[in-house]
Formats: sequence, structure tokens, C-alpha cells
Amino acid sequence: MSEVSKYTVPEEGLKATVEAMKNPSGTKFLSTEQCASLGLEAFIRWQSENPKVFSDEWIVQLVKEAGCADLLGANQFVLGMHQILDLFQRRMYLAPEPEVPEVPEVPEEIEDLLCGGNINTLITEAYRRGKASK
Repeated sequence: MSEVSKYTVPEEGLKATVEAMKNPSGTKFLSTEQCASLGLEAFIRWQSENPKVFSDEWIVQLVKEAGCADLLGANQFVLGMHQILDLFQRRMYLAPEPEVPEVPEVPEEIEDLLCGGNINTLITEAYRRGKASK
């Protein structure tokens, strides 16, 4: 006996997923993981570009269920929740920004060696300075 799903897949999200899984890369075979990744990424992109619009009543019910009903009296609270939920849906699957490694400062004594010129001359000069510093 099959179980009835309590989840629904939005029709347009399903279309985006199926379209992405039609093997656009031109390769003959895709692994299960590659296929799943293509489909999920397409659905997530569709969802972030088409966030669900919640009714005021749904937001009020959600706030009550969260035990925050006292916030409902605040001016513009429901409008603010609409904006927060919209922004959350657009960002919830975004990959984090890559960390940019900090570039160490170049000591003044060798900065001139990094500014270009004949590579052999620069290497020779770096060697000479290294020997002289001992």
C-alpha cells in the first residue's frame, strides 16, 4: 500500500527540474549524482527566483504557532515578515561567498624584486641578498 505524500512539488518547479535533467552537457552518460545535482540545482534556482507569496493569515498563524503572538501588535510586523520570508526563500540555498585569503604584506626590502624585469636578474639579486643577510 503506497503512502500518500504530505509534500507537493510545484508544477513549474518540476518543469524546471525535468528540463535541466535532459542532459544539456552533451555527454553520453551522467551518473546518478550528476543527474540529481542538475535537477536539484534547477529546482532551487526556480524556487529562489519564484518565492512563495504567503498570505497575512498564514503569517499570523505561523507567528502564533512559534509562540510570538505578542509581536503581532507591533506596527508593520506582518509586512516586515513578508519581506523577511521573501528574502529568506531567495537566499536559503545560496552557496556561501568564498573566503578571500589575506595577502601577507611584502617586506620593503624585497618589494622591488616583485615589480617585474628580467627574471634571471631578479633571481640572481634575490640570491645575492639572501647570501648577504647571513
